[in-house]
Amino acid sequence: LDTGITPCEAGVFPMAFRHFSAARPDPAHGNKVAQVLMNVAPACELYVGQVMGDASRSWEPIIQGVRWAQEIGADVLNMSFACPSSHQAVDTLLGELDQKGCICVASFNAYYHWPHWLEPVISVGQDNQRGDMDVRASGEVIVTLGGHGVAFKGSSPAAAVVSGIAACAKAHDRSIGRNAFLAALSG
Repeated sequence: LDTGITPCEAGVFPMAFRHFSAARPDPAHGNKVAQVLMNVAPACELYVGQVMGDASRSWEPIIQGVRWAQEIGADVLNMSFACPSSHQAVDTLLGELDQKGCICVASFNAYYHWPHWLEPVISVGQDNQRGDMDVRASGEVIVTLGGHGVAFKGSSPAAAVVSGIAACAKAHDRSIGRNAFLAALSG
């Protein structure tokens, strides 16, 4: 779930792409996140849901996006975004996804705590980032935009790296859930 993508520009072609937000798509961030996911887990089936765009942040698109993840039976849900508050309906849906074995991953943000602070969500920050998070990962990768390699930095690519690793783990053992995945990462 992200800001949307432009498949041709990103060089990434999802199995499905759904617009849940009425906001104008801002695919730059989503393009980068999708590339990171596919670079880490090239054999995974990618589904992209636009739940925000430009400066718009509304709960209804996020609710619809998480419900879609449930409907398609997502194994991994990447959320490289953060919000300043939570919403009970989305919190419940993420808990249900976790109970079904979906590994939910979100980027850590020191100021906006949702969704990474939720128990069913793995919070991912950068190697050098301060704060209480579940996992630290490389926060700098190279992606292609406009035919040129550019640096993509922050907790968003770090979360995408961990989501890609989770997709590989699920491909190897579909029964692995959040706790077993976290144990394998730290083991």
